[in-house]
Amino acid sequence: MQIIFDAGALTPHRNTSVLFGRFDIPATDLVDPLWLVPSLKLNELTRAEYCRYHKRKHLHFIASPKEGSRDAASRYQVQKSLLARRVFADHSGAATLPLDLSSMSNEEGDFFEYGFATRFLRDCTGTEKLLRPDPDLGRDMLALTLRPFGWASLAIKGTALRQHANDVIAVLVKERTFFPHRRHFVLVQYFDRTLRRLHPVSWLIPSLAFARLANRSSGMYQMVTNLNGTKNRWAPYAIPTEDDAAAFIRWMRRPPAA
Repeated sequence: MQIIFDAGALTPHRNTSVLFGRFDIPATDLVDPLWLVPSLKLNELTRAEYCRYHKRKHLHFIASPKEGSRDAASRYQVQKSLLARRVFADHSGAATLPLDLSSMSNEEGDFFEYGFATRFLRDCTGTEKLLRPDPDLGRDMLALTLRPFGWASLAIKGTALRQHANDVIAVLVKERTFFPHRRHFVLVQYFDRTLRRLHPVSWLIPSLAFARLANRSSGMYQMVTNLNGTKNRWAPYAIPTEDDAAAFIRWMRRPPAA
């Protein structure tokens, strides 16, 4: 296995490690084993090679995933189930720490975005490109297709909280960074901590419809929906979670009426 990457502004430190892993796209999950490498050991386990395309050097990490391998990286292998114990070795409860999501009260950002990016890679035809705008201005993803040319942007709003232990979720969108457009969409998803997976229903909503249907208060748009997905004004936008990227790609080519 070989992973090519840029270390960027990484400054090796005894308290900093780098995690290497392989991602199974159909299973949408990391594959054992992982490699947790102290940053001070990166120079021993990687080699730098100049890339003519990017006109800079990349680091190459090479390791064998086979059980019982004896290459230089083998001592840093770790199973997913033991990763928390390895990272938080000084904490007695580390073995039971959930690694799927952070402990933030409102889940947001990378967990849901990376999951969507994985499904986009799985479902695209090869002519589409998925980008992350910087600054994002309320858009987490920007997708382009060149044959024929088309584009669409996406804001991903995820949560792992149910309101009052009912099958009701709510997400908030800041009004000052929300700019509705016929090619901009909002994806709402729920992560079930008990089942440790995304809820099978998500909501892919044209931003013009989101602005019209969401409640507005104190500079925020609020969407409240039942997880059933069929009992309220958001029902027309409910889709199977596994189809979120495929639906977004279709809408990128032909935006629906809001």
